[in-house]
Amino acid sequence: MNYHKLIRDSLIELKNKFDKAELPEPASRQFFIDLCNEKDCICGRELNDEIREIIKRRADSYLSNETAGFLNSLKSDIERDLLSDDNGNDNSIKKRESK
Repeated sequence: MNYHKLIRDSLIELKNKFDKAELPEPASRQFFIDLCNEKDCICGRELNDEIREIIKRRADSYLSNETAGFLNSLKSDIERDLLSDDNGNDNSIKKRESK
């Protein structure tokens, strides 16, 4: 596919940001449930029972399985269409910049 350079670069940057965010796999709700089993939040604050219940109630509003699946699919499409050539070889910007 031949994408306009600005669009191509923007999509690659978006994918890289998703990669860095390390979004939970499609079972994203499980991430929040597991968090509630910890003594401390990922932010460093101690969790109490009240906060745990709030996290459990609000978990679905942050990243549903459908959303996580969509984002993972988008990342794969960008990887396939913009970062690989027709033979499946890696043509990533990171690879070119490291030379």
